[in-house]
Amino acid sequence: MERDWAIIVGVKDYLDPSLNTLEGPVSDAQSFYNWLIRPEGGDIPDPNQPNAQDPARIKFAKSSGRPTSPSRAKPTAEDVYSAGEDIVDWLETHGETGRRLYIYTSGHGCTPISAEQAESVALLMANAKTTGTMLNFPATACARYMRRRGFFEEVVLLMDCCRSRASNALPFPYYSIMGDTTKGGTLVEAYGTSWDSQAHEFAYPPNHDKHGAFTRALIACLDSGRLTAHQLKESVNFLVEKDLRARGLSEKAVRDRRPDIRVDPGDQLNEILFSEKAGAARTEIKIVREADMPAPEILKVAQYPYALVQKDPGDAADPWHWLLEPGKYELRIGNRSKKFDVYAASPEELQL
Repeated sequence: MERDWAIIVGVKDYLDPSLNTLEGPVSDAQSFYNWLIRPEGGDIPDPNQPNAQDPARIKFAKSSGRPTSPSRAKPTAEDVYSAGEDIVDWLETHGETGRRLYIYTSGHGCTPISAEQAESVALLMANAKTTGTMLNFPATACARYMRRRGFFEEVVLLMDCCRSRASNALPFPYYSIMGDTTKGGTLVEAYGTSWDSQAHEFAYPPNHDKHGAFTRALIACLDSGRLTAHQLKESVNFLVEKDLRARGLSEKAVRDRRPDIRVDPGDQLNEILFSEKAGAARTEIKIVREADMPAPEILKVAQYPYALVQKDPGDAADPWHWLLEPGKYELRIGNRSKKFDVYAASPEELQL
């Protein structure tokens, strides 16, 4: 999209040895970058192509090995702030308003403890120190600032990091606005875990590379096709919860560490679209057939009266095999029925 922009930050290496090196953030940030530049994904021009035109609409800051001195600790909050200012300066110079700004971050994170920061999340930068000042990029504050100033019609914040409380994470000074000056627009905030909870990275097949559980679910859903913000929220939550249960976490831990995805204003949940140029996301659903069963019917139950789903002419003629968009459905076979949910990137086998 020609009016879309993005700031991507992946930090895996830190100056402070007490902040353990993470394996997933840079590769996860790269995965999000790859989705952004795909025509059927975010559809933002790739600034690395030989024929790329100015301005570069994707700003990518990432670490590249554990720093040996403070001056070599990159990226810093100032680096990310400058990337955002470059975008704002271009928009103001050309008298334009951006359509959508993506802000994606991955690494160690925290919730700075102060009255105005109670719900904010910040990404620790490469020069952060646990025993001193936890230097950080306050991504929540940045996203809300961009929305309130009216630079973009939509701001989408995606953070794959912990949200543990930290008293020594000082707020970055540049994103404060005096008074209520909100100029409208829609804000999507998607956090990889709940407030004051940990995020997780796990090893995944086939190569046992580590990735953030949230980003892995996010990319799988985005790659599945066109989704509304509501469909993305429900599908990412389902995939992450399923992943955490498979790792042996208790039900309480799963509840406490599920993603936190919200849209303001809330009535835009079904209006915000992702992978807009792709076909609608559809998930494979197989129905287990028992002897002498009549052909099944599937009804979409998110509306009333229930609407009978018709198989797409391009789908397999097999009545026991369906491709369904994410949503709520009811399976009916004879006089028996069963309600079920369909999530993006989550094929299922149903049995009455």
